[in-house]
Amino acid sequence: MSPLRVWLEHSISPLIHV
Repeated sequence: MSPLRVWLEHSISPLIHV
């Protein structure tokens, strides 16, 4: 798993779950 992918998931996921 690429660091960028991890960063995107941790950055975008919270916004979607809100």
